[in-house]
Amino acid sequence: MSRTVVQFEVMGTTLFGTRHAPQGQADTTACVLLNPGPAPRAGNSDLYVQIADRLAREGVQCIRVDLPGLGDSAGPSYPTIDDYWRQVQAGVNDRTVIAVLAQARERFGAQRVVVGGLCAGAISAVRACARAPDGIAGLMLLEPNFRRSAETGPAAQADESGTVPTGKPSTRWCRVLDVDSWLHLLAGDRAIARPFRWLRPLIHRVLTRRIGHALPRDCNEDLVVCWSRVHALGIPSLVVCAEGQLSHRYIDRILRTIPAGRSQVQCRVLSGTNHILTAGHGRRDAAEEVARWWMQRHGACAPAGAASRGAGATTVSVPA
Repeated sequence: MSRTVVQFEVMGTTLFGTRHAPQGQADTTACVLLNPGPAPRAGNSDLYVQIADRLAREGVQCIRVDLPGLGDSAGPSYPTIDDYWRQVQAGVNDRTVIAVLAQARERFGAQRVVVGGLCAGAISAVRACARAPDGIAGLMLLEPNFRRSAETGPAAQADESGTVPTGKPSTRWCRVLDVDSWLHLLAGDRAIARPFRWLRPLIHRVLTRRIGHALPRDCNEDLVVCWSRVHALGIPSLVVCAEGQLSHRYIDRILRTIPAGRSQVQCRVLSGTNHILTAGHGRRDAAEEVARWWMQRHGACAPAGAASRGAGATTVSVPA
């Protein structure tokens, strides 16, 4: 296995990436990982490096890319994390990701690519795949954040395969009295939330029974529509969530709401870790779950050693 720095020229901007190439012949399906939020392409605590090395050891080439303004890539920087988050939800990286995927296929001999990332990287992957699905073999969504930013209004769109419920107007008092808002507070990694981690599974069950299949009020419905379109095309998704985090709750309710393609989604839940999958054995477990899913879907690699599940990982059945 070798690592090589690569460059992409996209719309007049030079982007840098790292290619993890296996020894010998690479599989015809490659993996492309997008920045986890504004963090560089190595990922938090080298999460992406561990995933890419794991795939490369099993014959899959993997490319970690810095998008414009992030890491080593050129482009204007973002003043705050919130600024970046809002722009990602508005599609600032969509065209860039589409161009990078096309160049990756052309330059590195891959017929198809699996694209994904953690949090904001997952958002860009879903949006780009919905806009240009040709050559996409799958989505790899690590702790995907389907929560809409406060500055982005709810979408009132309908996919051709069905209707996605729209959110309800939210006032300050609604948020104070809303269980969703309290779970958002208690499910974070901030100091105020840590003593209440034991409450997360209980509140999750209460929400499911109380609300059923409805989307959360602050769900990013544009993104749900995009993901639904991807499902309708038969493109599979791997979702890796940290137990008790917001993504776990949102994914569960989204999968009960989207009208088509639920059989295309495999959701793996990791225990004992955090949103960025760095606490406990999160990095190792995430890499093993990615490799296992790749073997099942693409047949290129098998988990190293015994075929045992990563510590603390569980598979969640997608509701029919």
